[in-house]
Amino acid sequence: MFNKHTYNLNSRQETNKNDPVEDEALQAIYSTNNSIKIYVNRLLGKNRFAHEQLTWSDLDRLKEAYNRSHEIRRADSDLYWKRAAWLWTLNAVLFAAWGILVSSLSSAGVEDVLADFYSISVISFLGLLFTIISSFIMAAGKYRQKVWEYHIDNLESFFSGRLYSLHFASEHQQFSISQLIEITYLICALLWAVSLAQFSASAFILLFPQSYNLITLLTFASTFIILIAFYWLRWRTSLQSRQRDITGIIIPAE
Repeated sequence: MFNKHTYNLNSRQETNKNDPVEDEALQAIYSTNNSIKIYVNRLLGKNRFAHEQLTWSDLDRLKEAYNRSHEIRRADSDLYWKRAAWLWTLNAVLFAAWGILVSSLSSAGVEDVLADFYSISVISFLGLLFTIISSFIMAAGKYRQKVWEYHIDNLESFFSGRLYSLHFASEHQQFSISQLIEITYLICALLWAVSLAQFSASAFILLFPQSYNLITLLTFASTFIILIAFYWLRWRTSLQSRQRDITGIIIPAE
């Protein structure tokens, strides 16, 4: 069914591009919704007060921006999942190496145990570092998607109706896949941090058994500080995702 709030640009007769658009529904979308009006004026580089009506030239440029937003959003979405697959593959390799070393501890001698403790500690540190970096990479990719979705939300009313911005009510809270991925990264970071503290402390205790309490305290405290710093940074970047765009409108974070 044809949406009365959209307009087919190809069906118009030849007119001056600087003439106002005759479609009253499109002009109503522009003039009655202040946030969309501010967005459109900033996107087109026009004065929000002086420019009161959409012209055919404006509509052509908005259509081009709408199409490009879809294309870039689709490309960013593909890159997001490719990055996720690549990052999780590397994480799985580190977990596999960790598991092989841990399983070899039961049959290792004293010297081999110390070497394994060092190796597991290094792998745990790399896993923790890689998980932290991966979390920020995925957050940055998700933010880029949200930027282009925001453009689509503001432009689609003129051309296709509110397909992206229309959401269905639900009695239960709905989690997004990106949120579940982020939760998984936080859990992985916790597991790597515990492993790093445990095995690095064990390695140093074998070398300096007389300093058992001090070593245990320092290793767990330093690992705990690293983990808290990571969680704090992720919380801060989550808040910063509620940033104002060029129009001064807040982009809501998921």
